[in-house]
Amino acid sequence: MTLLLIEKLLTNFLLYVEELIQKAPHGKAKTAEALQQVSIQNEYDVQHLLYSVIKPFFPQARTETADDAGYGSIRYDIVLDDCDLTIETKCTRAKMTERQLTEEIAADSFHYQKGNVFFFVYDRFKIIRNKTAFEVAYSKEEQGKLQRTIGLQPIVFS
Repeated sequence: MTLLLIEKLLTNFLLYVEELIQKAPHGKAKTAEALQQVSIQNEYDVQHLLYSVIKPFFPQARTETADDAGYGSIRYDIVLDDCDLTIETKCTRAKMTERQLTEEIAADSFHYQKGNVFFFVYDRFKIIRNKTAFEVAYSKEEQGKLQRTIGLQPIVFS
């Protein structure tokens, strides 16, 4: 049940971003000017906003958790120990290619020790050519452990 809720939060993350950043609050709101300054520029921005969505539902969630991978250490972006889950956030960059993104996911998938892994890709520059095929290709379930890839391609109006 927890994994389904997390998946729903990830899948609907753009709704949160749209309401928080892209839609203007009520005219009498004092936060309007400050919210206009908020934007997602990199992976750390995605991680911070995503964590703020997850934390109220899962107060035990942690960020930037280090672990020993046997050869060196790895850092998990968001961890929920209760359901043996880590969420790895990605945010595409202007000069990043789809191949580079897939190589990052493949490397992380190999090294991560948590049983369930969600790769959350905020495709800011729309480098993923076929989002549905991409999500299917980088998702799997083996021996009761889930690896799920969720890609979001925001629509930004200028």
